[in-house]
Amino acid sequence: MFLLKAFKEFFRLYIYSSPSCDAESEEQDQKAEFGVSHATTKAWNQAATELRNIATQMRLSIACNPWMKSDDRPSDAYFPQMYRQFQHDLYNSRGSWEDYPWRAFDMFKWTEVYRATRSLGLLPQDHDHGSLPKNWTLCMGMTLYIALLVTKQSLDCAMKEIQTRLEGFPHLAKTPLRLQTHEMRQLKEAERIAVRGAETFNRMLENMALELSVALGKIETKAGDDEAGEEGSREPIREILRREIHKVHPHLELPELTMLVDL
Repeated sequence: MFLLKAFKEFFRLYIYSSPSCDAESEEQDQKAEFGVSHATTKAWNQAATELRNIATQMRLSIACNPWMKSDDRPSDAYFPQMYRQFQHDLYNSRGSWEDYPWRAFDMFKWTEVYRATRSLGLLPQDHDHGSLPKNWTLCMGMTLYIALLVTKQSLDCAMKEIQTRLEGFPHLAKTPLRLQTHEMRQLKEAERIAVRGAETFNRMLENMALELSVALGKIETKAGDDEAGEEGSREPIREILRREIHKVHPHLELPELTMLVDL
């Protein structure tokens, strides 16, 4: 549940609203509600800084084209409506913690497929709504990266919290009775959940890379590129996002996404 709360709070504070003077205090309340201890505060603050840096650039990009209209078809309401619906669905999602990054990925994949299909002249006329709006691809890429980074950093903080609590029992292995206490059973269960979450997240990154690669590979094959293959290049999703974001913001630092499962 804390992951869903983290998503909603971050997007509310830094993406879908204007800067607020009380953002810092709300962030502190958020940390307290998620159960983040002093031992993990430094990691949390670093994570928040990384996210704010990316979100700030994203908001500046959106400000350049707030209505998300196509340059060659400004009267077409397709992209503005799609963008508003995407924002609404992402912010109001009530699914599992995986739902946020997957929703963001679906929109980014649609964007890449639309762009590739249109550039190769394979887009049916009734599906052609003009060129993608200015900064559309950048914003979808940054939204996906932020969704993935929020997930990773929240899982990281949960794992660090468990490690800190485990370190509070230095003689645990030599004291079998402590393993039978209700508190320790809860802690070990939390440890298993955290490890499964990290493993699920890493598989998510791999599956996103594969799914996007397959989708683009099919388009290239349809266009006559026999060397594309069914799975395309299968480039890591972080590299795809990094390349897209750095086209506009080349100096923006983008932390690694893959998690180390080491509890």
